[in-house]
Amino acid sequence: MPAQNLTTANVGIPIPLAYGFNRITGNQLGFITNPPSTSTPPYPPMAGSFPLMQVGFWAGGEGEWDGPDSVFIFNSRMLAYSSNGTYIPPDPTTGTIPPDGSSDYTSPLVGTLNFFHFHPGVDAALNGHPDNAKQGLDSLWGWFKGLVTSLRYTRTAYWGIGWTPQIGSSPGAMTPVLDMRCMRCRIYDASGNQIGYQFTTNTIWHVVDMYLRRIVKPEYHIDATLGPDPLTDAERNCFRWDLIAAAADAFDALGFSGSYAFTAGGNVSAAVEQMLLVCRGYRQFPAGQLALYVDGPRDPVFTVAGAMLLPNSFQADESLVHQNPNRYIANWLETNLPAVCEIATISRSGSTTTITTTGPNPCAEHDFIVVGGVEDDRFDSGYWVQSVDDSGVITAIGGSAPDSTSSAGGFIGYLEARFSKRAAEAPPHQQHQMAMGQVLPPSAGGSRLKRVKVTYDYANSTWQQAMLVLLYERYRDIGADVAPYQPPQKVQLTLWSESVDTPGNILWKRAICGNVITLDETVFHEFAGLWEIVEVEPHGLQVDPLLQGGGEIPQPSANAGTIILTLQQWNAARFSVTAPVATASFQVVPGSFLFSGAGGTSWAVTGGTVTLTSASGPPSGTYEITVTWSGITGTAPAGGLLDYDDGGVAVYSNQFPIQVVIYDPTSEGGNCVSVYPSGSTPPGGSSVILTVASPPALAASASYTV
Repeated sequence: MPAQNLTTANVGIPIPLAYGFNRITGNQLGFITNPPSTSTPPYPPMAGSFPLMQVGFWAGGEGEWDGPDSVFIFNSRMLAYSSNGTYIPPDPTTGTIPPDGSSDYTSPLVGTLNFFHFHPGVDAALNGHPDNAKQGLDSLWGWFKGLVTSLRYTRTAYWGIGWTPQIGSSPGAMTPVLDMRCMRCRIYDASGNQIGYQFTTNTIWHVVDMYLRRIVKPEYHIDATLGPDPLTDAERNCFRWDLIAAAADAFDALGFSGSYAFTAGGNVSAAVEQMLLVCRGYRQFPAGQLALYVDGPRDPVFTVAGAMLLPNSFQADESLVHQNPNRYIANWLETNLPAVCEIATISRSGSTTTITTTGPNPCAEHDFIVVGGVEDDRFDSGYWVQSVDDSGVITAIGGSAPDSTSSAGGFIGYLEARFSKRAAEAPPHQQHQMAMGQVLPPSAGGSRLKRVKVTYDYANSTWQQAMLVLLYERYRDIGADVAPYQPPQKVQLTLWSESVDTPGNILWKRAICGNVITLDETVFHEFAGLWEIVEVEPHGLQVDPLLQGGGEIPQPSANAGTIILTLQQWNAARFSVTAPVATASFQVVPGSFLFSGAGGTSWAVTGGTVTLTSASGPPSGTYEITVTWSGITGTAPAGGLLDYDDGGVAVYSNQFPIQVVIYDPTSEGGNCVSVYPSGSTPPGGSSVILTVASPPALAASASYTV
């Protein structure tokens, strides 16, 4: 093998824009294989003896990303585990593996992960300025010995990996794959105040971020500590924050989760449509402001009377329903862990856990498995498989169940299987199939039905969410599968735009796609009821030139001052559909759902005090500050009162600014308050309740109300 085997970057590849959870391979920036060496800096960039070392860098996407959950090399999870098999995550600030992560537990089947450095994609320092800790010049570039130009890759999330293949194995180039928590997004309240900047799987905040970075404020700075530049008043006024905040709460109430990725050069409108597809969302632009909604029950906003209708302009159209598909198919990548086998019994003796399964299982020595859904949920955890005997009994280490306990039930899954490709079809809509072309009744053999299919792409999702949204789409298009069958109808009518109904609503202000209106019986008796606006074609008071005697004389256009509305029959029952029970092939490990715990805006801190007290000793440049908090309370999304434990922690004067945060993903209160000094990053889903820019003077104190 040559002394160095160098591969340079792939160039010209678009940088993706990724939100939520995604499995990432990345664009290779540089790769080198170094032979075993004993050296002093700078080649390699640290002193000591080193085995054969493969070092590479990969770019993920436009930042700021939150960080990795897992790293796989040759399909084996490569992050660290403790001696009892418990997963040790990378440091949230630097992405590096903790020093107590034993290399014996990274993956002895394929090799050892020596270094992992993650850079989230904030703005890097300019040449001549001090590097920031998040987006600095990575020390792993030293392994390239000056053969490539080392860069900071400002605003791009990227990572460096140092890895040693197992002795005796073929040292082919490693191909890392990462499970990543992608874009951090701004979170706002109903008044447009920014209340957070964090990782989230809430689609509503993803759409807001897309508009901000592509349309409203494309040139903004992401500070390594403070986050993105705040919005100006003019920029905030581009959004209807009250409606957006309500949509974010509605999204969370449905238990939805959004995860997807788009190429940098993609169309913004198409990307937003894909985002909203996964949550039955839609958008409006009242008074030129962006408003977002999650489709749900709502009241009519206008009543149309016959006097508002232009003569002979009412048209009913059933052909669209006749032509609609009646086989609805969903494609998605499963964000839960697919179950590979069911557990019959599970027990713990000492540090060893023994698992028997109801049937054959694919587990093997050194596998890292995830157990969930056990009757005693203390067994729900990750385990490192030590052995599997001839009868399939698994012996493993890990978990937190007490010694001499046993239970039953549950499922086993593999982290590698997350994001598996899935496809499922909604139950057949027999009434539509029969109405559109059945020749024989369903009970007769050889029956022939008109079956036309349509496929929806729900990105990274779950069975529950994909089927709920799929059935919603089917119900909206062709109605309920009940007898007698009444398919939804569409009508088109032309109305005077200045029409005013009895409560005083003006039509042109209410004629917005998505709004529900009432047609009273004076319009058309058969079609009286509730209708949803699906298309709007306004005609202003423009004039058309009319040639007369060689000159142009302005004349009012024939349809001046009218609005053509296309309406679809409204039925709120489409929001009460339930997903069918998943078949065995779609079984997942209970508790493996990926959810950020951050999204809606109804969670809020309602009171409490934070006090900073400086040391009283003689000045020495850097001094200690004690941060204490007491009486902190909040309200949960469901409206319950949350109490947070009093506590305290010590920081130092050179660590400011500091952030006091609450990390309470389950909204249960308790010991959830923490302090993060400058250069450290709270976990995704945290809420910053206080930022203190500078320390109090020596022997002084300061109190803050939150």
